[in-house]
Amino acid sequence: MKCKLCGTEIPEGSDLCSECRECIGEVVMPEEEYDDGESPVYTNFTGAIRLFFKNYFNFTSRSTRSEYWYATLFIIIVAFALAVTDVIISSGLLSLIWKLLIFIPSLAMNFRRLHDVGKKGTLAIILEVLVLFLNGSDSDYMSDGADMIFIFLAFVGFILSIAMLAYCCSPSDPHDNEYGRAPH
Repeated sequence: MKCKLCGTEIPEGSDLCSECRECIGEVVMPEEEYDDGESPVYTNFTGAIRLFFKNYFNFTSRSTRSEYWYATLFIIIVAFALAVTDVIISSGLLSLIWKLLIFIPSLAMNFRRLHDVGKKGTLAIILEVLVLFLNGSDSDYMSDGADMIFIFLAFVGFILSIAMLAYCCSPSDPHDNEYGRAPH
């Protein structure tokens, strides 16, 4: 194994680099051990888009930060372009089609990203259900008691969103975990 930070050879079974002493857990296995096509990879913008659509229904493996954030950037760019187009043509159809097209792969990518940091993907489901509920509720038809429930659920959704953001910004678990091999 080699240290990810300085490249020094690390003896097997050790997580501490003898050279820089700051590489606890930051180890990378040689690439030839990852020719299985299952290990998550650090990728670029186009690679992330390819992986986003390739793993359309993959809720079981892992996604690296680079894959997650490049794919998220792609989603935002396309959504913005479609929103501008919808305003120009006075329609919301293109944005709606885009949201429907990316719903499942976005959820799958959130699952894989949580798996990459060693968490269960259920947080992504809970957050998505809350967002769908809050977007679908109409305050004009709510009673006063329902408004308090709506506010409570919005607060819970906000807290879960912060947790999700923190997990998505966290570095990958450098070791194999129950969801798959360590990224390379």
